[in-house]
Amino acid sequence: MNRSLTERARCLRLNAGLPKCFWAEAVSMACYLINRSPRASLGGKVVEEVWTGNAVDFSHLRIFGYPAYVHVPSDERSKLDAKSKKCIFPGYKKGVKGYKFWDPVDKKVVISRDAVFDEHSMLQQNQEKVQMKLEHIPAAATLDIIESSNLASDDYSTVHLYDYNLARDRERRTNVKAPTRLGFEDMVSFALNITSEDPTNFQGAITSQDRENWMGAMVEEMESLQKNQTWELARLSEGMKAIGCKWVYKRKPAVSEKEGEKFKARLVAKRFSQKKGINYDEIFSPVVRHTFIRAVLALVTTWDLHLEQMDVKIAFLHGDLEEQIYMQQPEGFSQPGHEHLVCRLKKSLYGLKQSPRQWYKRFDSYMIQIGYKSCEYDCCVYVKSLDDGSFIFLLLYVDDMLIVAKNLDDVVGLKALLSQEFDMKDLGAAKKILGMEIHRDRSSKKLWLSQQG
Repeated sequence: MNRSLTERARCLRLNAGLPKCFWAEAVSMACYLINRSPRASLGGKVVEEVWTGNAVDFSHLRIFGYPAYVHVPSDERSKLDAKSKKCIFPGYKKGVKGYKFWDPVDKKVVISRDAVFDEHSMLQQNQEKVQMKLEHIPAAATLDIIESSNLASDDYSTVHLYDYNLARDRERRTNVKAPTRLGFEDMVSFALNITSEDPTNFQGAITSQDRENWMGAMVEEMESLQKNQTWELARLSEGMKAIGCKWVYKRKPAVSEKEGEKFKARLVAKRFSQKKGINYDEIFSPVVRHTFIRAVLALVTTWDLHLEQMDVKIAFLHGDLEEQIYMQQPEGFSQPGHEHLVCRLKKSLYGLKQSPRQWYKRFDSYMIQIGYKSCEYDCCVYVKSLDDGSFIFLLLYVDDMLIVAKNLDDVVGLKALLSQEFDMKDLGAAKKILGMEIHRDRSSKKLWLSQQG
């Protein structure tokens, strides 16, 4: 739909010869026309006609951007002033029977039903412009057009205007090269960092100048997966097909001069080979709404609450799989003597379609287990009533968490419980969430949100 609006709006604006500042009116007009156009799926009928059962009246339609002479009421002019002013028609006003016009002299919008449209003169001018452009067509092309149309030489202008077809009669390219297609493996790396020099596959990593660093990153990833008991080696069941996996490499800039830049390797499942109903079903995973985040931040400011933030390491690896999924052994880390076996996944892995949903279900069950309740209006907001009558909130957005409470000890207690169950990273007082920088002045009870970075 976005492309349909863009293409039609471009044609409307260029046909009317209006500048780009009228792009909003052109898009609005394009949407207006699309909603009132016949559709093949409805048997050539308009949506409004099918919905109401009544025929649609098209008599009010006018050409976008064409001039019109709008009547000026007597109380707005003197005796010797013109009774009409020349305006431009940019579209329709919602909820009003009159037309919307743009007055180029007074630089304002005028709504009126009393107007005369001058479409014929503009159509004639457009035809003259087309004829002038087509007169620059090469002679060979002109002769081909005339011969194919079997018209006399005195019908030359008619041939130019109505028989020439740009898509049919233009010169064709002979040296056309097939476009370069990106496969899944290249696309994953391309999406992570377009301009980086990170390797795109395992062979590129072990042959690069930083092969020791990349190898260390892969070993660290494998140790994390084994510690989490993500899979076990097994024989491929009959009728099942093992999905592939891919190493994705990312070079992270140094946080400080002592640490230096970090090399990160992540094992990703090739989700494109999954089939619905076989190795995945539901994939939707909720996240906390932005409106609820702003509402909680307002409570934090008003009641002077503590606002802390935590992050879950390898969040998607904590989810338990419900489907039976087999995956090929990671390249470069096949078990010696067991190369014929495959990995039967016990827990979710990055790249799987259901990984976000399984992580949410695992976290949700744990929060309910430790006495929290999900909010009725947002299932990613968890609340618990404390003994002193106050509350503690936890807001979850995938692997980012905001914890809000009156007493800091309650926040520390919740952090300890989460760290026992999941691999967590304590970020301390909240500074940034979902691209929003948080600046707070507790003494004056003020909080600012900024997206300057």
